[in-house]
Amino acid sequence: HRISFSALLLYNKNVKGEICMKRIFPFFIVFLMFFASSLLYPDTGTNIYRAYPYALGVFAGEVGGTGLSYQQWVGRFGYEAAFGGIYKPPQSGFESSFKFLNYNIGIQLQYMLFSENLLRKFPDWISASLYLFTGAVHNGSFIQPFKKNPDFSDTNPNSDLFIIDTSKSPFYTPGFGFGIGIGIEPVLFRHFSFPFEFGLDSIWQIGSVWPEKAGFFAQGGFRYRFNRITAY
Repeated sequence: HRISFSALLLYNKNVKGEICMKRIFPFFIVFLMFFASSLLYPDTGTNIYRAYPYALGVFAGEVGGTGLSYQQWVGRFGYEAAFGGIYKPPQSGFESSFKFLNYNIGIQLQYMLFSENLLRKFPDWISASLYLFTGAVHNGSFIQPFKKNPDFSDTNPNSDLFIIDTSKSPFYTPGFGFGIGIGIEPVLFRHFSFPFEFGLDSIWQIGSVWPEKAGFFAQGGFRYRFNRITAY
């Protein structure tokens, strides 16, 4: 009798525990949903992109340009410009020419579809925007012609197949491109911007019949958003 009585008490405790959990579980779920909604529900307060419309930083892209970048929002419309270049002294090697100076200038026009502060309880932490853009890029290269090295030897690892042709001057090859696409711009703590864009583009060398590259592309960068420049 003692064993059966103990078993009965254990059974009653398990049943009561299961009933208690079944009663508490729905309230637990409701609590989680309430907490999540209060934390993640978008805040419609300060618009980061209007409060801090200017941005300086760096950008890397086929259409937006690669280098130093400036961006500004004027209401729903925005524009971005980037400029950069790289110089390398001509070096002998296994190519018939050498691009010793490259530069690019990119300009984009943007239209913001919407923007939000993503965390209701912490509106300063992260904001995000979705926008459309179209842009154009101009690039150019200065190329030094090379000639075959008369002293080239297969057995000499330090021998170059081509050397600088001093009888020929460097020549210039310009190019251009354009593209369209969609962009997103997360902003952390009201200032730190991480734009990311993707779309379709076409890049041409002037004088070429066919594009050098056409199709899908992705580009992005990092900028610091601010309100205005204050002189001290």
